[in-house]
Amino acid sequence: MDVTRANFAEALESFREALPRAAFAAVDCEFTGLWREEWRSPNGHDTLEQRYRKVRDSASHFGLTQFGVALFEYDAEGGTLTSRPYNFCIRPAVDERGRLDHRITMQLSSLDFLASHGFSLDKWLNEGVPYMSRADETARRTHLRAKLEAFAA
Repeated sequence: MDVTRANFAEALESFREALPRAAFAAVDCEFTGLWREEWRSPNGHDTLEQRYRKVRDSASHFGLTQFGVALFEYDAEGGTLTSRPYNFCIRPAVDERGRLDHRITMQLSSLDFLASHGFSLDKWLNEGVPYMSRADETARRTHLRAKLEAFAA
């Protein structure tokens, strides 16, 4: 199921219903880039710690465009496995006054790859489900509480 702003509530309800029945899940993320410099890309000689650090560096540098989760339900009687994929088109939240305004680095080769596999930059910008980091959410809640308290005074 492709998940956008328009069907987020419906998809979330479906996801919550399917999750307890899942035998396992698979996760996939798409970013606006892969590696900041070629030497930072993982290779077969890396330890697990080195590979983790390299992937973490890239994930924190580039923007997340899609978050995919496939829930797999096993039917023991029929011996079948059913996949329920959810492909969340997501983008950083922006508020009306620009207080949440993030810069995103993009790597053209990654965007070419995404576009060649059906990714739409227009859909991402206009229909993507907005998200915030925990730090952004905390700051936003603090700001709104202060505003509400000032209004109530």
